Amino acid sequence: MDNVTCIGTEFYNSYSGVGSSTGRDGSGRNALFPALERLDLQRMPNLVKWKDTLDPTTTGMVFPRLEELTIKACRKLISAPCHFPSLKKLDIQNTCSTTFKNIISKLTTLTSLEISNISELACLPEHLWQNNTMSLMSLKIGSCDDLVYFPSLQGVAPFLRTLAISCGVEVFPSGLQSCTSLSELRISECPNLKSIPDLRELHSLNDLRIFRCRKVRHLPDGLDCLTRLKQLWIGTGGSLAYYSSARGIID
Repeated sequence: MDNVTCIGTEFYNSYSGVGSSTGRDGSGRNALFPALERLDLQRMPNLVKWKDTLDPTTTGMVFPRLEELTIKACRKLISAPCHFPSLKKLDIQNTCSTTFKNIISKLTTLTSLEISNISELACLPEHLWQNNTMSLMSLKIGSCDDLVYFPSLQGVAPFLRTLAISCGVEVFPSGLQSCTSLSELRISECPNLKSIPDLRELHSLNDLRIFRCRKVRHLPDGLDCLTRLKQLWIGTGGSLAYYSSARGIID
């Protein structure tokens, strides 16, 4: 698919399955791809634009039941639709921040978000938390070196089970203590991170991994309170104080 530069009207017009579909509000309306639940766009190096449909009778009813969207290795992609009323799982890798921000702008049903190598992404929008407070269960961020700011995790604390962070933050996002349902926490390859907050309130945590955070000099407080912890991984940190603290906890 190296020659594809745009997903537009031809894509929507070529779909022959247009028909009546019951929307989320219970009304019967014409929809494009009314039964599609999963969509993958991968290895399309020259794809620049993914346009929304221009048909006013179907706007808002494209992909009405799409639950999983994956976009990988589409580095030139700069635009994408923003209406995915049923999306639960979003996985975006190796693309630009504009595409990511377009897609998440109206999401309200997200349960799992995984992003990696998103260029020029300096912060996660506040509305991402606000719109998915009661649904988000898994958040994984990898190799986003430009990402230096997070909204408070308290906004997604109620149901968050998995949190994995690898980015450019200097200060860990606030509100971690409120994530009392968290079972898996991975903090890796955060070269600017200086400390990790107290973990004593994370009573559900059973998997903790901290590695390759060279400026972190001490393990977080509260490890002795993690009574459900089954896996503890501590990797290369580059600080003698870090290793000394680790040996004290493990012994």
